[in-house]
Amino acid sequence: MKGFEDYIRFFNSLKIDLKDVTTLEEKQNFQKVVIATYTIESKKFETNKLYYKRVTNARNVKNAVYLDSYFNDEVYWLDIDEHEWPQSSGETDIDELIVNDITHNPIFKNELLKLANNQGTGFIQLISKQGRSNQYYRNFENNNHWHDIILLIKAVIEGETNLNPFLKSLVFKWDGNKHTERLRSSLSPHFGNRALLHHLINNVNRKKSTVLKELIMQEYIDLLNFKKQIILQGPPGTGKTRLAKELANIKCGITVEFIKDNLKVGEKIDNVSGAKDYYTVKAIDTNTVSLVSERTTQDWKPTYVEIIKKYNRLISGEDVKSANGLNPYDLAIAKHFLKKVRGSSNKEQIKLIQFHPSFSYEDFVRGIVSKTSNIGIIYEAQNKVLADFAKAALDNYRLSKTDNTDAVIDKWVEDTFNEYKYDIEQAVEEKMLLISGSIGIFEVQHDCFKYGLEWQVPSRINFVDFKKLIKWIVVGAHVLGNPIAKELSVHAHYRNPYYSSLLTDFFSKYHFENTVEKVVEKNYVLIIDEINRANLSTVLGELIYALEYRGEAVESIYEIEGSNKLILPPNLYIIGTMNTADRSVTQIDYAIRRRFAFVDILPEDISSDLGDDFKSDLFKKVAALFVKDFSASLDYSREKVITNSEHLSFEFKPKEVWLGHSYFIQHYEIDQYGEQDRDNPFDFNLRLDYEIKPILREYVKDGILKESALAEIEALSCSV
Repeated sequence: MKGFEDYIRFFNSLKIDLKDVTTLEEKQNFQKVVIATYTIESKKFETNKLYYKRVTNARNVKNAVYLDSYFNDEVYWLDIDEHEWPQSSGETDIDELIVNDITHNPIFKNELLKLANNQGTGFIQLISKQGRSNQYYRNFENNNHWHDIILLIKAVIEGETNLNPFLKSLVFKWDGNKHTERLRSSLSPHFGNRALLHHLINNVNRKKSTVLKELIMQEYIDLLNFKKQIILQGPPGTGKTRLAKELANIKCGITVEFIKDNLKVGEKIDNVSGAKDYYTVKAIDTNTVSLVSERTTQDWKPTYVEIIKKYNRLISGEDVKSANGLNPYDLAIAKHFLKKVRGSSNKEQIKLIQFHPSFSYEDFVRGIVSKTSNIGIIYEAQNKVLADFAKAALDNYRLSKTDNTDAVIDKWVEDTFNEYKYDIEQAVEEKMLLISGSIGIFEVQHDCFKYGLEWQVPSRINFVDFKKLIKWIVVGAHVLGNPIAKELSVHAHYRNPYYSSLLTDFFSKYHFENTVEKVVEKNYVLIIDEINRANLSTVLGELIYALEYRGEAVESIYEIEGSNKLILPPNLYIIGTMNTADRSVTQIDYAIRRRFAFVDILPEDISSDLGDDFKSDLFKKVAALFVKDFSASLDYSREKVITNSEHLSFEFKPKEVWLGHSYFIQHYEIDQYGEQDRDNPFDFNLRLDYEIKPILREYVKDGILKESALAEIEALSCSV
């Protein structure tokens, strides 16, 4: 079964054009005849002639005169003398009788069956089902022309407030053998909150908000996939950082392709309740996973969509439980992936840092650090936040490839060498580690083993050269015990006895086994909060090139382990946040702007999500200081036009400074378990007096709001 998102997408894309083909004779007979053209996925289909009759001329019509006056025009509805569709039991054969009456085109018939059918799985039936009582189960499709139903649904989705034009053709109610037509009260706002129309509107509006948010979230993800780095920009309090975390969690979650690639038929899935029995994967289908259990013969089919939703909630730290023990199968698979594939969390895949005016390249990419040793202070180059994170992402990216032998060897060399180095560090604290006669390693520095303490100038075994030689031995390019060729390492060639001795010791403790197992590719997301508070040109340096050309090495100004190269891999994503109201921050130059996609994050009324925990009335009062038409500004379309309030200086745009919704959320004291204590709310007037009003007063001082706003600001109040 499709989801609400599919319904909205379908009706938004479906186009209906009507052509009036009524003849003079039909008009004199109080009839109207139209041909409807359906445009479905760029394909046009014409219906047969569809007949209406004038309501006021129909037999036994109740309230006929009222109908015309109510709708301010002549009212026509389905002509049941021409279309014998309606039945009082609602069991008209939609698949045959109605569809065959609408068209003779077999392709069009198949498209119409997607709209409504005897199985009740059509788009019209699914989107309106919660807006119908059982009394009207199938009559909605049987008693009306489908294009009129579609136009009503489209109007509801698009937020039309005057639905009368769309209701004119949907007022018919069939009373069986009585052959009486009358206004269907459930379709008329005049008759109050009854059945279809009221519930359809509420159902669509409630879900539309959630669905549109999901669609926009997907748009942000698609943009991140395309551009690799985006900046969420907006005024204070719009939840930019929170949104960045949500996007990061989604990006580091799982996909349909990931599930299909990493779940096998016959695989065992632990029961979500913790019981000892388990589910077995029976089949991996297009949209679902089929599970079976030894306890029952029934198959369960959790959808990929629900599995992914549960997984994203789990990795965000939420304690997800199956509601009342029902449908736990998607959660079981989500927990299976969390435990078996991704580990207990995605913390290593998401990193958050905050920029500030003194932040530099040396803080963000690579820099020199000082360390003390037994020979004094030494200076060494180190990877910082980005370079270190990029290396982790690159290692994973290389290991995830089908031909990953080279990456597997590199990882083994790195891991085992670090372990070996640590052992030597511990050993030389007590005594010198002999490697040739009386000559031994006496100190481990940041890039080498120092040996020859008694010499006038002690020598060194470089980590870079030593690790290269380990790899050459593993791949067969060098045989342990043979003289080290200059081509492999000039430094080691002239210090052959010492390098060879240490290599022999290394391989006496470690042995490489070529398992060559492909690991799961992961995404890595770096969140940079307040990204424009630092001088980005200085902080990024040569990475401006690497941001655009992922996977290509750039030369850093600092060398680490004999290499200046730095790579930003394709599986590394960057999400920045930027406060557009902060005028003290550095502007971003065009070269950097071209490498980021900028997304406006604006204030919104979130009372539909939080109910009374969102101070909607106060939010609207504050919004009026920035925008003239508040209602027109609060939708999810980025094409909306926001008009300045008379209190806002013409130099500023509302979307840059308008105070965000997070300022208007009710907070509660935290109990001993770290949860919000719903019985102990904080006095919201404290937030109003010490957060909201002060920033608005600062806006007046800075010329963002005019002096005329002061009276409105001081008059702001909120009932707790």
